[in-house]
Amino acid sequence: MYIYPIPFMNTINISIVGASGYSGAELIRLCLSRPDVCLKHLVAHTSVGKRVDELYPQFAGRVEMVFEPFEVLKDGESDIVFIALPSGEAMNIVPLLQNSVERIIDVGGDFRLPSAELYEQFYRHIHTSSHLLGEAVYGLPELQKNEIARARLVANPGCYPTSAILALLPVLKAGVISHNGIVINSLSGISGAGKTASFEMSFSELNENIRAYKIGTHQHIPEIEQVLSRASGKTVSVSFVPHLVPLTRGIYTTIHA
Repeated sequence: MYIYPIPFMNTINISIVGASGYSGAELIRLCLSRPDVCLKHLVAHTSVGKRVDELYPQFAGRVEMVFEPFEVLKDGESDIVFIALPSGEAMNIVPLLQNSVERIIDVGGDFRLPSAELYEQFYRHIHTSSHLLGEAVYGLPELQKNEIARARLVANPGCYPTSAILALLPVLKAGVISHNGIVINSLSGISGAGKTASFEMSFSELNENIRAYKIGTHQHIPEIEQVLSRASGKTVSVSFVPHLVPLTRGIYTTIHA
């Protein structure tokens, strides 16, 4: 277990489920920047027993921990648990943790949309914890930091939606643009697709290339529309086209309205 050498009165014990993935590694890095945080458990079912700094050498000398199985979270010693897993997995984990954890933050998309029907339409699988959708708070602090502070279940915003919502909301509220006919084009690095190997994500397919994908069907479309509509008080509709570009990370979004 990694503990900062300086004692703090209000240390926050944080555990991460899916800690071996790219999002998990970024969460570890962010936690290490906080002197009031103690990393309690790093859960990764595919890397149980492996040292964290073996998989991610950038943490050598900073994190002397091994990846653990999910069962360790039953000790009830975590104040906050981040779930950094592909969509469709957090919905099965959250009910198992609710009684023992003060706050759960889902980095994936399982709790971002207000209805199971909308989720199932765009994510293409059944939501097994639809009764919890009403409890989840959308975790964009620029919109509702007070609600986030009180929430027990937080839905971390999507990457594309964050870039679009923060750009559009001020001009929508000011009435500078129409709430219809908004066109969003986003370029994303390939690490957003995660670590699972596939032909489409191979070097030969992506190098010196650009590819639009999920045109008109991307799961972030309803997220963008729902959040902007609720925050602006208008029914917002968007045309959103995401593109993969040969970069490791980052998003570049251009919006026309």
